[in-house]
Amino acid sequence: MIAQFSDNEIYIDANHVTYGIAIGHFRDAVVRYMRDVYTLRTGDERQAMNIPNAPTSIAETVNILKNGELYVDHMALAHYLHNGGDEDRFIDARQKVATMFDLITRQRGSELVTWVDELRGAAAYAAQHGRR
Repeated sequence: MIAQFSDNEIYIDANHVTYGIAIGHFRDAVVRYMRDVYTLRTGDERQAMNIPNAPTSIAETVNILKNGELYVDHMALAHYLHNGGDEDRFIDARQKVATMFDLITRQRGSELVTWVDELRGAAAYAAQHGRR
């Protein structure tokens, strides 16, 4: 969904800074976590090293993003709805974004671990077949 502003309308993206900081923390925590998971070969090694399935920093950032709806630009939303935007479409999209964030931490991050394991398998396959 995109709110269209004409050239003569004033638009200030006040949400950009808050969302940018939160999503930066989220991205850094996910990358750091996936790097830790990738370097350890098995779930047993991860457990022995006390690497959790989903670090608290990821879950906390997801909660901040969701509870504050930081992914919603409220000025753009008000403009979108005022100009005939479909509120049901917005509600559906908002729920899908919340679900997307939930999937990252659901079952204590098993989605991230599965993804890393798949990446590791693909890298091993590529190395075995002379591809990089």
